[in-house]
Amino acid sequence: QGSGCVPTLRQRRLPAMYQAPILVGVLVLILGFDKVVQAYKLPLPIWLHYPTWLYLAFLCLTLMAVSSTYYDVMEPSGFLHPLTTEKYANATMESDGELEETYAKWREEASLEDYPILRLLSMSSIVWVIGTYAVCLVHSILHLRRVQACRKQVYDKPLHDSTIKILALPMVYGIMSYKSVIRAWEVITNHIGSSAAHGYDSWEQRKRFLEEMYETNFMVGDIYESFALLIFGNLILRVMEVRIREAEKCQTLPEAIETVLVAMKKLTIDGIQLFYWTCLLNAGYLLLITTMGFYKICPSMFGTNPRHPGSFQTESMQAASSNFFKGAGFIASFAAIGNIMKVESYFHSVIHDFGPFWKFWGTKILVSLAFLQSILLDILPPFSGWTATRNNLLYAVLLCFECFLVSLLHFYAWKHSEDWYRDEELDLGPNEPLL
Repeated sequence: QGSGCVPTLRQRRLPAMYQAPILVGVLVLILGFDKVVQAYKLPLPIWLHYPTWLYLAFLCLTLMAVSSTYYDVMEPSGFLHPLTTEKYANATMESDGELEETYAKWREEASLEDYPILRLLSMSSIVWVIGTYAVCLVHSILHLRRVQACRKQVYDKPLHDSTIKILALPMVYGIMSYKSVIRAWEVITNHIGSSAAHGYDSWEQRKRFLEEMYETNFMVGDIYESFALLIFGNLILRVMEVRIREAEKCQTLPEAIETVLVAMKKLTIDGIQLFYWTCLLNAGYLLLITTMGFYKICPSMFGTNPRHPGSFQTESMQAASSNFFKGAGFIASFAAIGNIMKVESYFHSVIHDFGPFWKFWGTKILVSLAFLQSILLDILPPFSGWTATRNNLLYAVLLCFECFLVSLLHFYAWKHSEDWYRDEELDLGPNEPLL
């Protein structure tokens, strides 16, 4: 599309897909497969274990996102050329029979005509996602080679196994951040996948629903972050227990010390699990209402038409659910992160060879960055004067870049050759899984 051409509304050969529930389903299937392999001690070649399927799924989802970027955003908008984008968005408004007032709202809220740097930054986001994929893949392969060198199965090396699951965090969050970049682009282009496939009646209706999908993407990332924190909590407690046993030079501790250890482990993990289940419930709720709305299932309950919204899409219901989950999330995250920080602080001398500081921050920093970033964009000029759509786009782009940085931090913090991995050879009594 040249800048002087009037774009036409077009139909994609493939239907638009909502990737957030797809990613959740893929993670459940792959991690479920891993549980089955562990339970039955299946002797698989190293390349058939879950990391292979996990990174193949990440590759497929990334390619789907790139395809969506080109067909749904870049091609019809002339690679976000301001004039072509404006004509394309306006053509959709005209086909919806919308008035000039809506066009004026769109220009004020979403046009990138006066924001060339934001436009170019947003187009760089796919580079950071691909970079994150490359770093996470190479890092996971190094851990798998370590397992293979020992002639073991992945489930026989639970510390490496848990590390590999943590290393996937920036990739999961990165994909979901990039999908949120696409959702912000779709607000700007006034387009959701196939322009007529979902029957949205107005730009305001599309914008409202795309913003819900935007938030849901990050909630899926938060689910995996809480999952990674749960794994990290189990790891640090296991290392601490091994060090205490080594200090006592015995495999069996006095009953009083054993009881204190068990109670402390339970209290620490309970706090993290509270955060995990809060994130899971919040994301599950958002996935339900956005997926049902996206595919036009049960419109009386999940319909997105602002004139006749479903019961779960009314402003009062959305405000009530948002306030509930924000409050629950704040309390749960405070408990989870506070518990791990206390263990790391009080037992630092015991677990110093584990290097908990950078490992902990590499696991939790995305939640902190997301929270801090949202505050800074609200209070710092010129961003505080930007509209929600432009701020949303910048926020998601920055998180794509930050996920790449976190993958590099993981490469430094979770070295595959660290000495503490020898703890896998120690007998701690009953062989309970880390997670």
